[in-house]
Amino acid sequence: MTLSKSPIVFLLFLSFYCPHLYCTETEIQALLAWRSSLNYPDCLNQVWSYNISNNPCQWQGIKCNEAGSITNLTITPLSMGDCSINGTLNKFNFSSFPNLTMLDIRSNANIHGEIPDDIGTLRNLQVLNLKTNNLTGAIPDTVSKLSKLTYLDLTGNHLTGSIPSALVNLSNLYYLSLSDNNLTGEISTSLENLLNLEQLDFSYNYLTVQFQGQLGISPS
Repeated sequence: MTLSKSPIVFLLFLSFYCPHLYCTETEIQALLAWRSSLNYPDCLNQVWSYNISNNPCQWQGIKCNEAGSITNLTITPLSMGDCSINGTLNKFNFSSFPNLTMLDIRSNANIHGEIPDDIGTLRNLQVLNLKTNNLTGAIPDTVSKLSKLTYLDLTGNHLTGSIPSALVNLSNLYYLSLSDNNLTGEISTSLENLLNLEQLDFSYNYLTVQFQGQLGISPS
């Protein structure tokens, strides 16, 4: 097979055989842009760097699929070599990660601010773990757009407001924990329709219970 020397033809060839090529570069640039937005980015500079590897899929806390697109992102002190992250999620471009199935940003006491609305663009996300950070504000309704979500843990933050009724749309959930926050209001009876739930924890909030169904929820 003879390829034209034209750059356009060559890029089309790469796009045909490597359909996620542009997507992967977009993902890496999004990660590096978020890294730069942090208050003290030096820590992540040491683990997310082309000086460590030319292949970002080999950077700490990152796993990719066969096409090189990021599927798992784990940013915890343990996974990042005791790296302490200080900043917000405001500059995290969630829409740049179309193949992300797991986002684990937990146990970072200096991750603060609100959970951005555009977290709902992670349409392939199955695991979302933001526990024991310092997040504030309401749980965004857009979380209900994560239709493939099976695991949601927002334990141990400072979240306020009510539990979004639209969470009932997350029919694949088997684990849901919103404990140890400052949530208020009533727990909707519609949550009984989450038939795949195996573990549910709303304790240590300021919630009232409308029902005592098979989920066995009790307020704390």
